Amino acid sequence: MIVVDLENMDWIAFRQVVALSLATGRDCSVMGLEQILDHVHDRRMWKVLKNVMELIPGVDVIEQDNQVSIIPSGLNYGIYHIETHRYAPVTDIILTLAPALSNCEFVSELHLKGVTHSQHSYPASFLKTSLNALITGAGYTVASSLKKFGFYGSGDGGIDTKIYPMSKHTDFSLPMSCHWEIESARVYVAKIDTSFASYQKEFLAKKLHLDDNSISIMEIINSSGYGNHIDVHIRAGDIVTVESMTMKLYNAEGDFVFTDDSMLDSMEEFCVRIKKIILDKKIPYPLLREAIPFLELAGVGHYEYNGNEDASIELTCNLCQLFSL
Repeated sequence: MIVVDLENMDWIAFRQVVALSLATGRDCSVMGLEQILDHVHDRRMWKVLKNVMELIPGVDVIEQDNQVSIIPSGLNYGIYHIETHRYAPVTDIILTLAPALSNCEFVSELHLKGVTHSQHSYPASFLKTSLNALITGAGYTVASSLKKFGFYGSGDGGIDTKIYPMSKHTDFSLPMSCHWEIESARVYVAKIDTSFASYQKEFLAKKLHLDDNSISIMEIINSSGYGNHIDVHIRAGDIVTVESMTMKLYNAEGDFVFTDDSMLDSMEEFCVRIKKIILDKKIPYPLLREAIPFLELAGVGHYEYNGNEDASIELTCNLCQLFSL
């Protein structure tokens, strides 16, 4: 059994351990569970993942004495309908199951209902555009489509995902340098006055030096709750990725915490992040971190990963090494 007892383990690393165990079929035990899941959101997501693994045959989960053991016996392809609560982002479930289901002989379908846009996780556009841009060339087809917006605090959204059997690609290469250019941006609002979106549009145009016509506004009319989300599409050659920000309206306890100052701070941080990506000319670290397990499992990894100086990338690489990838 693989024993995972690394420093600085966070929720993403823990989720990736589960994904690697399911995909490789190797038993593992993660130590220090309480320290890893020190935020109420992380504890909620782990409870959701455990419930999901109880629904999908092929894995046993044993939790005791501040550790958890994952004992997989092979996930089967199938059509799975999974509903979560209003604080559970469904993209985490897809990222956990997709590597293992890609090993199956036939296509699998995940029909997920819950939170599609949250400050705690990735939106549907991350799966559909950003991640696919990196892993499709390595033989993966993880096709996600947003069926309904579901914001953190209200949920009731939907993402459908088809996961096809992986095909081997030996000529895959990860781009080492990316000359990013912003193509477009879109501001989404649900149950919020569109004048709020108009202000955000002006803010993006000024801070990112975008033409007014390249930024659109979409009002979501079928959302079950309040929400505000921004997607910025950036391109480097044939690679298109989406950088996103979901405005924090509610905290983990369900309290409404939005203020004008918090909105301005979030917008400023978002624009700074995009400018840094363009200047660095690298694959964004969060995207690269999520792609690494897929690439290593496909046998096309073993890169220096852009001269990695990010501790989270190093952590994910160390996890892959534990599973002999």
